[in-house]
Amino acid sequence: KPFFIIIGARRKADVEKLGFSPKNAYHTIRLLSQGIELMNTGIITYPRPECPFLKKIREGLVSLEDIESVYNKLDEDFSRAYENSNLPEKPNFNLIDDWYEDIIRRSL
Repeated sequence: KPFFIIIGARRKADVEKLGFSPKNAYHTIRLLSQGIELMNTGIITYPRPECPFLKKIREGLVSLEDIESVYNKLDEDFSRAYENSNLPEKPNFNLIDDWYEDIIRRSL
């Protein structure tokens, strides 16, 4: 079977069993958390401080109700962080290009 069909079948089974896709829930919570941290501090911490909780989500060990509750809180926090963020509206593409070029030059 093609790769995408296998993935689709797994997610379909998860949705039938749990009522949601743990993989999608995992990424949603992770991305909201990372976005909040980035907008509040300008950095993203690795490994993620909430990694144990994220792993439980991905393993299907967290209920849909608990995930929705966490999502709703993070969504509010994300909106607040966006409103108060000091990050620029647009990236500095020249700085990014220079940084990328420097990485390439040093790797050659």
